[in-house]
Amino acid sequence: CACLYQGTACEVFLVRDIVTSQLYALKRIVRHHAKFSDAYLRAVYHREACMLGWLQHERIPHLISAFEEEQYRCILMEYIPGVSLSRIQGCSSEQKRLQWCLQLGELLQYLHEQQIVHLDIKPSNLQYWKGNVYLLDFAVFCRNRMSQPRCLPGYSPKEAGTLNCDERSDIYSFGRTCYVLRYGQFPADGACRDALDALLLHCCQEERNQRFSSMQAVMKELVRLCKG
Repeated sequence: CACLYQGTACEVFLVRDIVTSQLYALKRIVRHHAKFSDAYLRAVYHREACMLGWLQHERIPHLISAFEEEQYRCILMEYIPGVSLSRIQGCSSEQKRLQWCLQLGELLQYLHEQQIVHLDIKPSNLQYWKGNVYLLDFAVFCRNRMSQPRCLPGYSPKEAGTLNCDERSDIYSFGRTCYVLRYGQFPADGACRDALDALLLHCCQEERNQRFSSMQAVMKELVRLCKG
């Protein structure tokens, strides 16, 4: 039906089942690309397909099927309508932005309880639909504290791209993402307006041991601020 996303080595299409008229998202990953090894592209496909098939959360797309074609490896998944938070960051009410942070925190806490670090938290991977925030794109995640070499300018901590990533790496990205969702820009040095800013800046400290130790600790403080 339409192209939803086009990247360097993959693209996502909105497709329709001709029998049921049900809409799905179809992700196609190229088999060969000059910038990536075939082994890396194969690993990306298998990781994401397996993870979507394994995770069972109402705000993470469900896997429908995975299959290979001559030029592409394909992942057919649940289609999440709505709008990317990258398009409405800083534009909604403070209460709505706070709900976005809470829902993202809940998703990350769920992943971390499964020993999964997402490693790609940013507004463009968050979809907002009917009052809910959905988490997309599991191509980069890691388990057992091992990561893939990739760095996302602005949202990734300095340990990104090393084997030193853990839950605190997602916490850094959570803090940066929520700050951008709140203000439409990254935090400047010393820019702390209130208690929520202080919490988010605590999340995105440069040194891992200076951040919150877990999403559970982040959520406990975030919920306390919301009730206050």
